[in-house]
Amino acid sequence: SRFDVSIQFPLPSKHERAKIFQIYAKQLSEEDLQELAAGAEGMSGRDIRDVCAHAERNWGTSLIEGMHSKGLSPGGHSASPPPLSQYMTSLEQ
Repeated sequence: SRFDVSIQFPLPSKHERAKIFQIYAKQLSEEDLQELAAGAEGMSGRDIRDVCAHAERNWGTSLIEGMHSKGLSPGGHSASPPPLSQYMTSLEQ
């Protein structure tokens, strides 16, 4: 092994998970963050980051596809950040 020392640390608490979600999903309310944190029990900080990245990619894709189907160009249009439902969907996958 490349490393001789292994450091163990516990998974984040619900409060800590909400704080991690807050880093990546600044647009969500405290209530939304608490709901996400409850659904992410047993997840590490890295897992939470991955959930957020997945939600944001899928949201971006749906916005672009929606503009394309309407014949619009993505340039010059403002986009809203992902809603709670997008994060919940990614959390369940």
